[in-house]
Amino acid sequence: MYEISLHMKIITIITAFIFAGFQVNAVSGQDTLKTNIKKLVSSYACNEKNAAIVVGVVNNDQVFFLSAGGKEKGNKTAPDSSSIFPLGEITSVFTGILLADFDNTGVLKMNDPLQQFLPDNVRVEVYRKIICTPADNDRYNAIQGLPDNAHPGVSFTHYTCYPDINKHPQQIVLCDLASHTSGLPDRPFNPTFSLFKNNKCRPFSTNELFDFLNRFHLFIQPGTTYSYSSTSVALLGQVLCLKSGKTYEELLAEKITNPLHMSCTHINLNNDELKKYVNSYTCTGKIVDECSYDAMKPSLALHSSAADMIKFIRANMDTTSKSNITMALQESHHPKIVVGATNKNTEFGVGLGWFVTTRKNNVDDFYVWKDTHSKHNNAFIGFCGKNKTGVVILTTGSKEVKTIGTAILQLLYKDEYRK
Repeated sequence: MYEISLHMKIITIITAFIFAGFQVNAVSGQDTLKTNIKKLVSSYACNEKNAAIVVGVVNNDQVFFLSAGGKEKGNKTAPDSSSIFPLGEITSVFTGILLADFDNTGVLKMNDPLQQFLPDNVRVEVYRKIICTPADNDRYNAIQGLPDNAHPGVSFTHYTCYPDINKHPQQIVLCDLASHTSGLPDRPFNPTFSLFKNNKCRPFSTNELFDFLNRFHLFIQPGTTYSYSSTSVALLGQVLCLKSGKTYEELLAEKITNPLHMSCTHINLNNDELKKYVNSYTCTGKIVDECSYDAMKPSLALHSSAADMIKFIRANMDTTSKSNITMALQESHHPKIVVGATNKNTEFGVGLGWFVTTRKNNVDDFYVWKDTHSKHNNAFIGFCGKNKTGVVILTTGSKEVKTIGTAILQLLYKDEYRK
């Protein structure tokens, strides 16, 4: 599949950066960690017009932030750790953590069918394996009322296709939604759908999302094939809201952001937060309109600051607490599907929203990461719990930042920087 091959190429590059000793500008061992990272950040900002970028780094007990660019067009004041950016697809990680919490506390189970939680008028197609066998051409022609020479000079074989009665129908379960193995596409589609119309973002309603589900035909066996799907995460968010009777933002506050004291991580920003928000600009210098997303909020709509995301990284690396949030965070890291080898030394898996890359010969040596790549905003978050190191990058630039993120993780992976 195209999506698998594309992601696997990206993941192979990321793994090579971290585990194969990628060198940043051939710097000498005397340069400090902060100097090396500053070079990466400055280089990105110089190549991105009107872009702002903030990087936060955790190195054991040390935390520091670096930034470049301007908060606004024409304003050279750099953003800081409290500046707020869109998280985009990193939002899906938070939805996966909510699922882990619901599972751990017995509200529902990860293997519960999606259909169980949806309104009665919403149908989720059940996967049935289809078998196709060659049909007898003469019999086929007779059934169709065609003469034996219906296609003179043409040779082809007719096939008869039917569901395999030896295989049980398979439903999409909640874990499939969080691990991008549901068989649903990245974005919902129907004849009228467009998340962006006339270059402006419009809300995509819950009714539209459910209408898409009613029309969709499932061709991939759930739980077996990785293919990134914002649609799946959006549906998972809808299920959690329906089950709890709360809005998505209420669930985030109760289960994640309040316990972790992430005071600037929201979907809807208040007036004080709007003052800290860093706008994105088009290539012609116009401010990019914010999107409300509506039904797609659980997969795309969060905002946060580098300071808040550093708190989030440190909480993800905490294995000592037995609180509900810590248990949910740890559960979200466990791969639910191993997609395959990224190179001879590492394997790539997908947890509950997270991507997980593990050394084949050492299952305790792994790093967890997620990125966002869009036309007007990019972000990266990654950490290695074993080394207690991590990085977050937030930017309004148009170029991806996972290359910088993985280069920083590689620097942090070096022994001399972890002493």
